[in-house]
Amino acid sequence: SNMVKEKLPKVHAHLILIGVPLNVLCIQWFLLLFIGIVPNRLGLRILDRVFYRGTIEFFQVGLALLYHYHDLILQTAEPTQLLKLIRRPIDEYMLLQVAYQKFQHLAGPERMSALRNEKKHLALENIQKSDKKQKLAALKRDNPYSFKGKEQVISDMYDKFKELAGGSSVKGFALGKDEFSGLLLQYVPALKNVTFDNKKWNHKEPNPNNHVLNSCFIYADKKNKKQIEFEDFVSTTEILLSGSLIEQFNACFKIYDEKEINKKQFVDILKFMHRLTFVDLDPDKNIVKLEHFASSIFKDKETLTNELMVELLTLNDELDNFWISLYSVSYTHLTLPTKRIV
Repeated sequence: SNMVKEKLPKVHAHLILIGVPLNVLCIQWFLLLFIGIVPNRLGLRILDRVFYRGTIEFFQVGLALLYHYHDLILQTAEPTQLLKLIRRPIDEYMLLQVAYQKFQHLAGPERMSALRNEKKHLALENIQKSDKKQKLAALKRDNPYSFKGKEQVISDMYDKFKELAGGSSVKGFALGKDEFSGLLLQYVPALKNVTFDNKKWNHKEPNPNNHVLNSCFIYADKKNKKQIEFEDFVSTTEILLSGSLIEQFNACFKIYDEKEINKKQFVDILKFMHRLTFVDLDPDKNIVKLEHFASSIFKDKETLTNELMVELLTLNDELDNFWISLYSVSYTHLTLPTKRIV
């Protein structure tokens, strides 16, 4: 494009005017190495010179073709006619003479290298934009409600995620534990204050909150790859921020990382959910009510599994009703999420 603009400015301007991108016009020339575009004997001669002098030959021949059809191109207003025009018979000797005389000093090695690097950067940028568009479109298709009013938030989330993941790779980027934890705290700041008072961890951490973030990482690592892909990051934040109460409970139970829990541990999970739902209200202020609700669920049972707890909490909408009654005074405008989207 830069070479055409510099050597054949009228052709370049006309192609823009009629809406024909130069790459659409020339892509087959380079993909097919001019085979089938020019007569076979001419195509073989071009290849011989490419092996002898390098890829600069392609650009010289391409410019010669555009130069040869210069006047006809300027008279053509329809893109379809233009594509047919380029395939008209051509004088082999004349084309090579133009290529190697008029465009003999097209560009030196340094200029060619600079042009390649410039286009490589633009090509990579376009590929990355396309990849982002495809990923977000797939997420929106599978989770239409999650994107409602959040398109820009998730787009910005993608950019931050990609930057933390290394940025330059086009596809397949993912976050390690530290990067994941830092980004998760940006979107779910309530996690900063979550600790499990009745949970025994397998190893010690100077900051108890690190245990919770480590468990969040394990929970988000659906594919057990020790790293988190963007789709799983979105799914995790979606559950923690917008999940229904029972979905948030399931997530919190898995993050708690116990096969069975007792009543005190259930209170830990309720406090976790409390911080997620009402970040400006200290759950310890309602500890008596939380403990009373835990007692009503456990009754005389020592421990319960996740499956049994879900059954008890959904029976007669126990969890939803408790949550609404608990905050009906402080949050008269409260509308709890009832369905999640991811």
